[in-house]
Amino acid sequence: MPIQPISAIPATNPSFQYSASSTSGADYIAHYQYLNGTWQRKWVYGSVPTGTSGPPTMSYSYIELYLSVSVDTSLLEDIQLSGTGPYIIKHNVDYDSDSSAGGFGTSGIFYTSQAGVVLTLAPSGTTSADVSGSCTKTFTLRTALQQGGYNESLDTSGSLGPYFTQDVVGAAKRLCRDFRVDLLDI
Repeated sequence: MPIQPISAIPATNPSFQYSASSTSGADYIAHYQYLNGTWQRKWVYGSVPTGTSGPPTMSYSYIELYLSVSVDTSLLEDIQLSGTGPYIIKHNVDYDSDSSAGGFGTSGIFYTSQAGVVLTLAPSGTTSADVSGSCTKTFTLRTALQQGGYNESLDTSGSLGPYFTQDVVGAAKRLCRDFRVDLLDI
């Protein structure tokens, strides 16, 4: 289920072919990124009971997200690609939740259905040590606070997108500085 499009760069369809000869291909800097996670709605109750012996009133609920972001950069040597570069495959993130309105609901997952990939021609003399790097972070964050009891009519696909973009994507970029927001198609 798509969330809400982010302005992204157009995808190109590269044809990846490793050359048979070590002298017929070019060197490319490869960037790969992934974003995955789960969430669960949490409820916070007040201290005042409802009625004489009822449970306490609900103060608010929020979504607790458990996320993993990964960005890897490496040098691919002697590669032969068709067309002209850079070669871009958009990073597709999909989600599933138990909400009938397409929102967060009470639980759900989001996952990379297609890794974001960018291949750019490496400057002459570039070595693996010059470009290789990896960033993998796992973290928890809270978002989508709702005052009072949970109201599914306020939790829709239209409300999920902005929270996801601001909180999840923003955190991914802060934690892994090479995470490319412009690659995302969520």
